[in-house]
Amino acid sequence: MSLANNRKVRLITWVECFWKTLSIKYKLLVCFIVLSIIPTCLIGVLSYYKASSIINEQTKLYSETLHRQAASQIEQLTSEIYRISTNIITRPEIHELNISNYREINSEYLYSNLNLTNYLSNLQISTNVLSSIYLCIEDVGIVTPNILTSIDPDVFKSL
Repeated sequence: MSLANNRKVRLITWVECFWKTLSIKYKLLVCFIVLSIIPTCLIGVLSYYKASSIINEQTKLYSETLHRQAASQIEQLTSEIYRISTNIITRPEIHELNISNYREINSEYLYSNLNLTNYLSNLQISTNVLSSIYLCIEDVGIVTPNILTSIDPDVFKSL
């Protein structure tokens, strides 16, 4: 016999001897404890694995939903910015602006005659997607809802 088998045999004989010396009261107590602990542990382990799988499924579902919502919001934002840009570009006031005389155009002219800054301001307020609007008119400058700035065309081209 090997040393491991010898130890197993000695342990088994010791448990049998100890079990025989116990009174019936302690034998019943040990049996009840073992019979109550095993099912409780089994239920605990099964509940843990079931809860873990449910949490993983819910997390995956939540992540997919969040991803879809974010993609949808980005698509809506892109569409809204495209729509706003198209509205600004197609305004007749911008096309009627005589760009060849831009040195003669001052901010007062743009403010009073075109109401461009008011339009941009109203557009910015009416949409929740824009924090600022800059309309860059070549050789004229940059128009915003707040200020009109004429800049050197060379600087403008580098923007």
